[in-house]
Amino acid sequence: MKFSCEKETLLNLLNIASRAVTGKSSMPLLEGLLLAADADTLTITGYDLSMGIRTTAQVDVVEPGRIVLNSRLFCEIVRKLPEGEVTLSVSETNRASII
Repeated sequence: MKFSCEKETLLNLLNIASRAVTGKSSMPLLEGLLLAADADTLTITGYDLSMGIRTTAQVDVVEPGRIVLNSRLFCEIVRKLPEGEVTLSVSETNRASII
């Protein structure tokens, strides 16, 4: 999976979807956000077993795919990035790189 978009676009999607994610859970998956890149659309989904929020935006998708990333950590990293374009790529071993 690999996509690029403006930092502001990604941060807006994250802020919306992360409202549905629980802070601490006995199920670590519920602390994450599902990022799905298909064709030219990025969909970010947050879910806590009682409520789900899904947001989408047009982005430049180089390689489609899906991954779940820890909501708090991912939002924190994106906030600290400089303004401009952000590229997220996921290797075959599910290692995410944010540039």
